[in-house]
Amino acid sequence: MKKIGIPGIRDKSLSLTELIINKAKERGYRLFTPEENNLRGGSVSISLPHALAVKQALEKRDVKVDFRKGQDKEPDVIRVGPHFYTKDEEIDILFREIDAIYTSGEFKKFQEEIKHVT
Repeated sequence: MKKIGIPGIRDKSLSLTELIINKAKERGYRLFTPEENNLRGGSVSISLPHALAVKQALEKRDVKVDFRKGQDKEPDVIRVGPHFYTKDEEIDILFREIDAIYTSGEFKKFQEEIKHVT
């Protein structure tokens, strides 16, 4: 981390979160993260249909994301938080796996509601 430095880590974070945002937008997913670099932190929240089931299917495929339950009329989201060591190819894998989960209907095998705190 000393070699890369804080500005380098921030630049990498912005690049990765921008890649996630672009891939989510290509698929028509709704974002709950600012797109502006100066407003965006290190994670991206994405509203997906059947977000909890997709998160569980991703876990079975060893792809790690967080799930956040929407409150009131807010939708459920997955939250993707890449680290400075995350490669662009890993973001490609994430979206390829999400696409496969929807195409195969695999998400239907998982629960749609939280039965316990995760």
